[in-house]
Amino acid sequence: MPGTVAEFSITYDAINEDNTFTSGDWVTGRVLLRLGKEAKIDSLAVKLKGEADVRWTERHGDDDHTYSAHERYFKLKHCVVEKSSGGDSPVVAPGSHVYPFSFQLPQQNMPSSFKGAHGKIVYGLEAKMKRPWKLSRNEKCTITFVSRHTEDMAQLMCPQFGSIDKKMKLFTSGTASLKAETDKKAYVQGEMLRVTTAIENSSSRDLKPKFKLEQKISFIASSSTKNSWGSIFKDSGQPVPSKSQQTMTREFKLPADLTPTIMHCKIIKVEYTLKVYLDVPYASDPEVLFPLVILPVTKHYGPGLTGPFSGMSDFPSAYPAYPPPPGPGIYPSLFPSGVQPQPANPGMPSPSSKQETYPTAPAAGPYPTAPGPYPVPPAPGYYLNPAAPGPYTSPSVPESYLTPNAPGSYPVPSAPESFLTPSAPGVYPTLNAPQFNLNPTEPPPSYAEVFPNPCGPEFSPLSKTADQNKPSK
Repeated sequence: MPGTVAEFSITYDAINEDNTFTSGDWVTGRVLLRLGKEAKIDSLAVKLKGEADVRWTERHGDDDHTYSAHERYFKLKHCVVEKSSGGDSPVVAPGSHVYPFSFQLPQQNMPSSFKGAHGKIVYGLEAKMKRPWKLSRNEKCTITFVSRHTEDMAQLMCPQFGSIDKKMKLFTSGTASLKAETDKKAYVQGEMLRVTTAIENSSSRDLKPKFKLEQKISFIASSSTKNSWGSIFKDSGQPVPSKSQQTMTREFKLPADLTPTIMHCKIIKVEYTLKVYLDVPYASDPEVLFPLVILPVTKHYGPGLTGPFSGMSDFPSAYPAYPPPPGPGIYPSLFPSGVQPQPANPGMPSPSSKQETYPTAPAAGPYPTAPGPYPVPPAPGYYLNPAAPGPYTSPSVPESYLTPNAPGSYPVPSAPESFLTPSAPGVYPTLNAPQFNLNPTEPPPSYAEVFPNPCGPEFSPLSKTADQNKPSK
């Protein structure tokens, strides 16, 4: 005869082809409960947590000493069924019941999922059901978490250089010089690693260049460390004859299943070092060491990193997306060369709508009111607002910009400090960033009429509304 609980399980939805998650992603899923007959349930809760554990045992003399450590990154809980305070347990009818859930992973630095000989980093879901006078039921499943690398990606894409000179002794005489370079510091799984070496062999023997990629895994607990080393690949080049020099470039394909570098974890570390050296018989080998960072191939990094942000689809979020300007004219861009703005929201109004604002960065001024080229703002978020059509330029030396003394249109200074109060009637551009609006110490009653602001009274230097509505910093 089947029991009361015929089925109890938990599943989640994949959000990409790699079935991986990273900081800020939403984890959605459902708990399935199928009952053969009605049952009372005290509580049914779903948890999502991330944690790391290490444990190993060492023998010291006749005693065994166990080292262990635990690190928790977060724990989220959602109750789908629970009894009220002081009330009876809810009665659930027979049949199949589906309880959906959703969690957002914290926006913080956390290590990638990992499993090793003496420790693991696990991110998982757990459904726990409690019934009166019954044993609790638990169902678990794990998710694969990929860490966002917070180090400057531009720095990771820069080449690495190293060199060493060695004077030979004993069975070999002369000197040898080794210079080596990698095309960058960070590589994704399965990518080609390119190494260039320049060798000057002034010794009495032929010297062979060698290459070795080493992996170091460290487990840390109770002020003790358990290390393990492994060789990912080892190769050698053609010998460099005595009294000669040679430059060569070698490429090595990284394994597609290579464990990514583990960071942001205090008790588990995975590190990689590329060793380039010369094989010197009967003597220590001169070597150059390069630390490497291995990144996973996922949608969060993308295959083949060849530039600061190349190959990435949604990481890093270095540049926000702004809607296009609503009117004609040449507008300065907040985006670097090669990065195109995308609509921040597919449901946004069309570019011709007057309801749009551009840009959406803090402390941004309103749009220019007339067509024409405009000067580049001194900082992102601060836009100049010409009062009349026509080209405007910024002086190269702000200190040399004098007070206007005649009617007409004048360029906007690039430094607000040098912008003095106009001394004659005319049309003058204004700085719309509220913190840079300079007001006369004692403005005459007709100041607003003599120097009208085309942006409207809500942005007038004399209006209290300007301070009330100015963008937050």
